[in-house]
Amino acid sequence: MFRWQRDLENPNTYVDLLASTAKPMLQVKSCAYYPKYGVGAFGTFPLLMANRGEGKEDYGVMGLRYGSKNLSVGASFVPFAVSGEVPYGAWLVTRKGRLSAGVQYKPLGPAGESENTAPFNDLKNWNCAISYGTGSTSLLSPSYIFALELLRSTQLVASFYRRHVIDTLEISEDVPFFGTKGYVDFGLELNRSLEKDKPEENKADDSLFQVAASWQPNSSLLVKGKVGSSKSSAALVCNSWWKPFLTFSVTVENDHQQGTRSYGVGFRVEDI
Repeated sequence: MFRWQRDLENPNTYVDLLASTAKPMLQVKSCAYYPKYGVGAFGTFPLLMANRGEGKEDYGVMGLRYGSKNLSVGASFVPFAVSGEVPYGAWLVTRKGRLSAGVQYKPLGPAGESENTAPFNDLKNWNCAISYGTGSTSLLSPSYIFALELLRSTQLVASFYRRHVIDTLEISEDVPFFGTKGYVDFGLELNRSLEKDKPEENKADDSLFQVAASWQPNSSLLVKGKVGSSKSSAALVCNSWWKPFLTFSVTVENDHQQGTRSYGVGFRVEDI
């Protein structure tokens, strides 16, 4: 992936060029956001793609959004939508004090592919969530968040997140990039299936539980891991403090159900 960003102070305005050999494709993703007005536009456009035409999003997705301190609303569309496919997706999120609530419309498929001719009335096309949090909304401050999500009327997800800020000593006065704070994050999630007519062979996955934690002692090192009933994973991320900024990551994942293990390595360059 290659990213061009016009202004470092506005990370929401950029152009991405993504290429993949695993699934042959060349894709452009662009986003423009104007903080003064809270208005933004975004789009994803495949330039080259194998088997183009199998999905309605293969010809691109465009969208508009509006955001303020207590409100976020937006919708996405496909350029060549057919009847029953407008919009491609939509969301509305609002916040009042420490309480936040949101709803998302994301249809499972075109209306023509199912007996449902009113996708807006199908609860399986909707997701909703509510959360309660304490502390500042800034990622640099300690906080607690508890959330409940209802996904497509078939899954109930309860989650808890805690961020703890640790004051640390600056490693070098000549390298202010390190900063003087570290962070410890902890989260847990319980996923419960609400489907009553689920096949017997899939009922073992009715309840899934996972715990995750991360430790960031400074701006150059991050260690995180996740343990769950179906999968477990761990990752190590190292950043440089000189320009261009270099990021190196190593990940490992265990699939307990399949009995397999996979590894991954990542490398990223920023601010060339």
